[in-house]
Amino acid sequence: MRVLVVGANGFIGSAVVAALLRAEFPVRAVVRSPEKFISRFPSAETLPADLRDEAAGDPGYWDAALDGVDVVVNAAGVLQPRRAADAWAVHVRAPDALFAACERLGVRRVIQISAVGVEEGDTVFARSKREGDAGLMERDLDWTVLRPAIVVGDGSYGGTSMLRAIAAFPMVTPVIGDGETPLDVIHKEDLAQGIVRLLQTGAAAKTILEPAGPERLDLTAAVQSYRRWLGLPARAVLSVPDGAVRALARLGDVFKLDAINTTALAQFNTRLTGD
Repeated sequence: MRVLVVGANGFIGSAVVAALLRAEFPVRAVVRSPEKFISRFPSAETLPADLRDEAAGDPGYWDAALDGVDVVVNAAGVLQPRRAADAWAVHVRAPDALFAACERLGVRRVIQISAVGVEEGDTVFARSKREGDAGLMERDLDWTVLRPAIVVGDGSYGGTSMLRAIAAFPMVTPVIGDGETPLDVIHKEDLAQGIVRLLQTGAAAKTILEPAGPERLDLTAAVQSYRRWLGLPARAVLSVPDGAVRALARLGDVFKLDAINTTALAQFNTRLTGD
């Protein structure tokens, strides 16, 4: 069973590739930076592609990538794009063309990695992800949409970057508001292994799943646990008012910071718990 992984160089996508290779699935990876990917996964087949390109919005563009493929895992995403058009290209236009090609070529199994909270969020990220999910679910494919909450692991991305930055803060441990926001955390390797099991069993076709770890935490407990995982000593918890956090997020937009920006904060203020 050959698997095409789109966004294979990313925080989650690279974990998916590693899990697939461990399970002895042949992998074909679609990445924007093939040199970086090949150095990490020399045994995987690599195809360079930029989902922001106009050409990626043509279903015919994906024919060669899908040749001999049985399953598609779409892990591509952009949280805080430099241009709103980039989010729509990466989350809607290119995937829709890919899924149309899947229908035409008979590649029925598709797993889409989305995010919890996109169904209620109003950011460009949430709206485009929501539309991309909806487009897939309208197609005659055996799709599964995965909407995990907080995904952690080596490295970070999006809301995880903000959680990691808070946990690593020196002198004190700042938390947003009262620190009681409930959230579910899942390690990226557990998420990736779950995807492997979905492919091995064929389970959850035409289903939305919200992968989550076994224990629900509040923000304070999650930050303290993350800090221990980083090997840092405990610090006093400092509550940061919402207004101050919003101001920091706007500065993050200006300076292009991954750890805190208005999109990450907006997503953080939506639902962060899975089912």
